Amino acid sequence: MTTEIKLVNIAVHARHGVRAEERFLGQRFFVDISCRLPEDHRANDEDLSTTVDYAALFKVVQGVCSERTFRLIESLGVEICDRVLERFPLVVDVAVEIRKPAAPIEGVLDHAAVAVRKQR
Repeated sequence: MTTEIKLVNIAVHARHGVRAEERFLGQRFFVDISCRLPEDHRANDEDLSTTVDYAALFKVVQGVCSERTFRLIESLGVEICDRVLERFPLVVDVAVEIRKPAAPIEGVLDHAAVAVRKQR
């Protein structure tokens, strides 16, 4: 059995980007995160301490996005993964996708995105 804790489409206003105006004005980013738990993991009797609290996971993602500015969303993704692995010892694998709908690209697209995955 495999257990994954997922949060989908977390919306944050943050100041990430290469261009100065992106870092000054900020923009909306959307983050998906998936945390895989050990193969033998079993939550005990509805006890939150035996799994990953997704409210706490949300706060980690939100905090990393708003604490500092990253020029590259790749770096932001790596930092989110590192923090999750540091904060949640049960997580063996974490995957993050960050979408940037207002990417400064001449042309029409829905969003630019970066996906990062790290394992213990």
